[in-house]
Amino acid sequence: MMYSFIPIVGEILEQNQIVHIGMQDVEHITINSDEVMFDPGFGADNKILDIYVDEEHHILFIGLLRLPKQHRGQSVGTQIVDQIKDWADQHGYTVFLDSCGDSLNFWNKCGFRHIDHQYGFDIMGFGCNQTMLKEKWKDGKRIFAETH
Repeated sequence: MMYSFIPIVGEILEQNQIVHIGMQDVEHITINSDEVMFDPGFGADNKILDIYVDEEHHILFIGLLRLPKQHRGQSVGTQIVDQIKDWADQHGYTVFLDSCGDSLNFWNKCGFRHIDHQYGFDIMGFGCNQTMLKEKWKDGKRIFAETH
């Protein structure tokens, strides 16, 4: 399945002069930068976006969204998240991610809600009301454990 938000994410990155390479297989999508990023709590790598999609349960996991430092604070991340959320809404998907530290504020501003604390991270969700998010996380937790 082609996820229609991926070309739009590519356009957002190009408009902001962020050189990138995208890779996609059936369930796993990654977009990499041409530069290595060094952030506390992360290994040094060039990953901008890492997504896993479970089509059976209509769940999308954002494993990572990180921009080169010179492009942060310019709404690029918000634009990318908006595209993912729009796609999820249109296709009936629930979006989950794990977050910690300073990124919690970002995800809250993007409309994600805290639903659990697992594996040392705050689990955030988007795509339905709080009660349904917690219910959907039951499948999500199992899938998350199998894929990470």
